Amino acid sequence: MSEIAISISFLISQIDHRTLACTSKLLPIAALTTLLSALAARPLLARWLDGRELNPNFFYAATVALGAGQLLAIYDVAAAALQAEAEEREAGVGAACVQRAWRRHAAREKSE
Repeated sequence: MSEIAISISFLISQIDHRTLACTSKLLPIAALTTLLSALAARPLLARWLDGRELNPNFFYAATVALGAGQLLAIYDVAAAALQAEAEEREAGVGAACVQRAWRRHAAREKSE
């Protein structure tokens, strides 16, 4: 569980309001998958090793689901961060174009 907590805390530290606004519907699904598989992994491991009741494939499936949830969350946050950066860059370019047009318009008015 400590590895899961550290990876999630690193991921959460990179999220701000702009990034969160750009995330898709995958982030809640990834969070739910990570949470459920993390909760299921420990009892499955105990039943497999201590109880010798379950097949190891159950624990393996829980760890695969855990990795898939974390990968999906990282993918969605990284894509949202890139999208937010691109939107910010486009907004800056648009503002520069508006400023240039306004300066040209003001220069024309002064010359007339």
